[in-house]
Amino acid sequence: MPMTPEVQKWIDETLRDDLSGFESDMDWGSCQYDTAKAMYDFYFAMRAKGLTMVEAVKAIGGDLRLSGQRPFDKIRDEFADQRGDEEDDDLMTAITATTSVDDLFEIAREQAMDLWMAAPMIADCCFVTIEISDIPASPGFGPILNVAVQSENYTVGLYCAILKDVGLVSDEESFSGFDT
Repeated sequence: MPMTPEVQKWIDETLRDDLSGFESDMDWGSCQYDTAKAMYDFYFAMRAKGLTMVEAVKAIGGDLRLSGQRPFDKIRDEFADQRGDEEDDDLMTAITATTSVDDLFEIAREQAMDLWMAAPMIADCCFVTIEISDIPASPGFGPILNVAVQSENYTVGLYCAILKDVGLVSDEESFSGFDT
């Protein structure tokens, strides 16, 4: 379905208002992830209006390159290569026992990763190619370091949305409870 002027206007207005109307009230645990969750919800609102995955990302000024979804055994191997520590038997046993991408998010959370690191890293494990670029910086608040990391929230929200959209993540709760 081609982008209509009405849908583009709605997207432009929503972005101009910093995703007003998609506030999340700390749905993912920390207020520092609120704009990531807002982008996640906005992405699915765009999809509900008939936009494809690529069209939704392009509509906010970004670019998405996605190819080669891996089978889960390859995803798990990639995760072990990127996150595993062969000397940590408990961690390697936990990784080997995973049966879903949701489980990988749980391990990342237990390893005290933040969502800013976990979502792109796990998405990278899931696809031969996944590149999300040219996404506008999301607004942040608090000390300058908080504002800096929150600027990536729109991109992180898109990684999470794409993983859910293609069925690799079955439960949105997988994105909750991460350290900041």
